[in-house]
Amino acid sequence: MPHVPSFLMRLIMGEAAGMILGGSRISSRKIQDAGYEFQYDTSEKAMKASLKAIKERENKKRKRN
Repeated sequence: MPHVPSFLMRLIMGEAAGMILGGSRISSRKIQDAGYEFQYDTSEKAMKASLKAIKERENKKRKRN
């Protein structure tokens, strides 16, 4: 995944960028052990899907205008 400047992450993701940029000491192991399955198995895949959805939404807005 390419290096994305923190200001750009904040611009794109708003407050949610803090979770990625600030880091935290958490683990998903407990909820996975309880049977939860994530839609994306890596943060890279989740970010790519999020950015793709944002891009598609912007394209739809442009087509309406």
